[in-house]
Amino acid sequence: SENRLPPEAAAADVAAAADVELAAARGHPQVTVDMDSWKTKSKWLHWDMNPFRYIEKTLPPYSFSEYAWISEHNSSPLGTAKAKVQGLLNLIDARAEDGGFLGVPGFHRHLGEWCEGHLETLGAAIAEDPQCDFFDVPTGDPLEQHVQKVPMRAGSLLVWNSELPHCNYGNASSRFRMVQYVKCFPVPQEAPGNKPTGLDRRRAIIAKDIAFRLGVEAAALLDGQQRAMLGLEDY
Repeated sequence: SENRLPPEAAAADVAAAADVELAAARGHPQVTVDMDSWKTKSKWLHWDMNPFRYIEKTLPPYSFSEYAWISEHNSSPLGTAKAKVQGLLNLIDARAEDGGFLGVPGFHRHLGEWCEGHLETLGAAIAEDPQCDFFDVPTGDPLEQHVQKVPMRAGSLLVWNSELPHCNYGNASSRFRMVQYVKCFPVPQEAPGNKPTGLDRRRAIIAKDIAFRLGVEAAALLDGQQRAMLGLEDY
């Protein structure tokens, strides 16, 4: 569910970009233009999972896709597993006006209640897509009235429960925002029925990505420490 600008607004941004390139070519590289179509959507509270799967109502079994980084959040119903958490490390200071993280504090404790209340209006449609692993909070939902921005200093680490609706909000300043996203989840010793664990799936995804970026031969030359740093082996 993307929030795109009208065609005429997007065209104006393209023209502005061309003006910047022209100015640079003429020896004025410091010319800058505010590009509205590049900004983060104003409202896109979401979960990086299917919240209705957590209450296990009218949903068929979830099938993990080959490259599904985000699908790990759908592996366990609400209340049956340890919390899965996501996070971000701030690389430079991020003031409130610089854009950044926005969430609904404490809502992860009420996810089941929210899903029960929206089961008839939203649950049926979600059930038709068993692979749904990203869910937007409906526009106008009261949750939007309880969001909180989180300005952060460089070096700060923000961690939130994956059951918490969250998003980034737009940058209204001339400064950049720089962060490194992280995610943590339990490492089970084994999965029932000899199925791959979340760690097995993660390592398979990383291995394929490294082989694609470095080439199969170069990836095969990684030593034990390098493989451990990349998450392919235990330390």
